Amino acid sequence: MLYPNANKGINKLFIGQLLALIIAVVMIAAMVLAEVTVDDGPDSFEDIFEIFILPFIVCNILFIIAAVFSVIGLGEAGRDERAFIPALILLVLCVPLILADAFYFRTYKPMLSDLSFMLCMVLQLASTLFIIKGVSHLADGLGRPEMVVWGRKVAVLMIIVSIAAIACELLIVFADPNGTVKDAVSIIEIAAAILTAVFAALCVVCLGKARKMLEVYN
Repeated sequence: MLYPNANKGINKLFIGQLLALIIAVVMIAAMVLAEVTVDDGPDSFEDIFEIFILPFIVCNILFIIAAVFSVIGLGEAGRDERAFIPALILLVLCVPLILADAFYFRTYKPMLSDLSFMLCMVLQLASTLFIIKGVSHLADGLGRPEMVVWGRKVAVLMIIVSIAAIACELLIVFADPNGTVKDAVSIIEIAAAILTAVFAALCVVCLGKARKMLEVYN
């Protein structure tokens, strides 16, 4: 058996990232539903609350499960490849920010919510790049140079997607509440959510390939 700990760890990490993708898709669906069905008016807050309450509960439960799988997976994979350790540290730093955003910032401090999203995006990108680095090192050890090349291409795509998502959040942060940008804010928020889902999908594809590569040798 080659890299048995990395094999087990990446399997758990794959589950965590798959759950993260499901969370992103559920939240996009809720945002689109709210945009299409809720009109501005005195009851709009209650209508939005009714749409988001169930997805909010489900997604937070899934997030906790995903975080547990990801943390354990990175810890296991780090026993065979040290590049997974900084990825674990960055992920651990990101988790409390996401929880603070979900339970406090988003409701009471919208500006901090946008800033925490951007910071989390940077931390997640850095963590994912370390994961790709770890997978590339494993691929080198297994004589799979094509996986190294593919990993570099995915890393570039993830950087582009992250920059685009952060740009969307910056547009929201600096939007004039009384200007023409106001009407486009909800659309920009949906765009940022879609980019987050694309990022999660790239993670799932990358880890799926890593799983298949390691299963051959375990």
